[in-house]
Amino acid sequence: MWIRWKVQLTGKNDTDSTNRRIDDMTTATLSGIQKIKSWIVLARPPFHTVGVLPFALGAVLAYRATGTFHWALWGWGTLAVVLIMLSTYLAGEYFDYEGDKISRRVNPNRFAGGSGVLPAGLLDRRGTLVGSIVALALAAVVGLVIWLGYRTGPWTIPLGLIGMIGGFFYSVPPVRWAARGVGELWIAFCYGWLPVAVAYY
Repeated sequence: MWIRWKVQLTGKNDTDSTNRRIDDMTTATLSGIQKIKSWIVLARPPFHTVGVLPFALGAVLAYRATGTFHWALWGWGTLAVVLIMLSTYLAGEYFDYEGDKISRRVNPNRFAGGSGVLPAGLLDRRGTLVGSIVALALAAVVGLVIWLGYRTGPWTIPLGLIGMIGGFFYSVPPVRWAARGVGELWIAFCYGWLPVAVAYY
């Protein structure tokens, strides 16, 4: 269940500097528990299933074909998928900030307008971008662990890079797939064929 926190922000000046000061004051008033809850909502855990479940399907298909299931390898792979998706969502929250504010005001729903955490001023935007980059870097480290530690073959890194590039640059300029008419195609590919193929491989 999504829990929304709304913060009443005051001030008529809508410049970036004023917004940053308001966000800083709002963030400073939150308790540690509230910040943790805000980060959880920002990460959008329910939406991670769209990548984790296809990855699990690929692992099951591989088991049916070979009769072998590597639990540790599956765990590392699932972690990589979650980290890539986390990086994607956090980057989207940061770079779609202005659009999300409008979307949530005009037509609020769970599939548009992001999590609502940043427009409400519950967390610092800069921290969101840092979190996205850190998650992406950790995903790369996990990919190397899988490739070198389990000797999964030459396609491990290229397939992982496709997922990282496809997800991270969905909202991130100057690429920003979502603004080029191919964003949904990338998402369909990254949430559909790619995790199944990677897990099977």
